[in-house]
Amino acid sequence: MTRLEQSKELMRRVREIVLGHHEGAVIKTTPVGFYVVMMYSRIRSLLQGVCVLLNDRLPEEAIILGREMFTDSLYLMEIASRGADRPSLILGLVSKTLTEIENLERKALSLGERDERHVRGVLAHVAKRRKEIDGYRRRHGIGQLEKLSQERQLAKEHGRLGEYLDFEFAHRMVHVAEIAQAGRTFKRDTEVLGIYLRNPDDDSLVAASAFVMTSALHAHKAVASIFAWTETLPEEIDRLLEEIRELLPAELPSPDQNS
Repeated sequence: MTRLEQSKELMRRVREIVLGHHEGAVIKTTPVGFYVVMMYSRIRSLLQGVCVLLNDRLPEEAIILGREMFTDSLYLMEIASRGADRPSLILGLVSKTLTEIENLERKALSLGERDERHVRGVLAHVAKRRKEIDGYRRRHGIGQLEKLSQERQLAKEHGRLGEYLDFEFAHRMVHVAEIAQAGRTFKRDTEVLGIYLRNPDDDSLVAASAFVMTSALHAHKAVASIFAWTETLPEEIDRLLEEIRELLPAELPSPDQNS
């Protein structure tokens, strides 16, 4: 079995774990817990999109989606590790989202892309949500809202610095065409360069797949810990993560590698 075939088999098993469990199920949780479900739902949706891209030999595009999976999986790992402090972390993340909405609406207004009445309505809704969050926090004895650390710090704390390099690479691929297309560029002769629409290199597909599979499994393990799911034991996920690490050639940084 080739490494690409092994990668596809591992992806099948990852999908079985991440997408197979709780499909269409009703998850009873608190308003705070709902945001954990929302983050995990995005991980699952992104995994679906990544699989479409990998099947079409588009690993660079898959990694771009994978960077969001990496960030959210780190957030979920940190939330899962914090026990009683989870609500303050989650509500801090919600507050950050509200700030982003405020900033976006104000920017749209300054650019003339929103009318003032619309922006006032959005900002009033945001203020109402902040008041609701503060009321919920006080009623349930939740401490001051906390901010999640940046990806580099979280990756270091959770043993995933090797993947952080892939995350940085993906970030640059979004903004630098030469980096994004490096694996598809070839020389036809001394004066002619060509660019493949799809990446012909199997190793690129394997590396992209390993990156996203690792994030999906870490996210599932974290959420399973938060909600006490028992369909897949943590030891099973750890064994699968080890198989993914073994899939990567020695010269590539393996997922979870520390420095």
